[in-house]
Amino acid sequence: MIKERGFNFDQCREITRDHQSGKLFYSNTHQLLVDRAQYIIDKIRPDGVISQIVEEGQSLAGNGRVTLVIREVSKKDFELRRESAVAQMDADVLRFPLLWRKWQAGDYFIPLGMRASKKVSDFLIDLKIPFNSKAEVTVLESAGEIAWIVGHRISDRFKVTPDTRRVIVIEPVATSVFPETP
Repeated sequence: MIKERGFNFDQCREITRDHQSGKLFYSNTHQLLVDRAQYIIDKIRPDGVISQIVEEGQSLAGNGRVTLVIREVSKKDFELRRESAVAQMDADVLRFPLLWRKWQAGDYFIPLGMRASKKVSDFLIDLKIPFNSKAEVTVLESAGEIAWIVGHRISDRFKVTPDTRRVIVIEPVATSVFPETP
């Protein structure tokens, strides 16, 4: 199975012998991650595009797989959705332009429901995100502060409160140009 994805004989032998969690192996087209009790094979993809939202109400083309759609909702028309894939934030706390980028070592934010800041790397470990998937995680920044770990959790600083007048809703829309890996 792994030979069909470009791994040579020596790599195949090493993969079956060395089951050290977190170890990565590469072919020209795929990467294989030894993750706890399983092997995870992913197609190697180009890096995500760093994008900037210029103004409110704009749809933002992302990394070839996701587009963020931003819309403003008045507080009276607002209904809280408890989905981590959808960000609902106080529009008056957000500062445009927003920056959508890959997370970086040293990034931190205050997860919704917490009072203290947490490193993004620790947050991803707590969620048990596999090592190879961590590289795909992106964040949305407002004035240099992380407002949302896209698809996972908003920052407590940007949450909707009883004092909120305007709500910004940001939803990802799948636009995959990559076929799924069999």
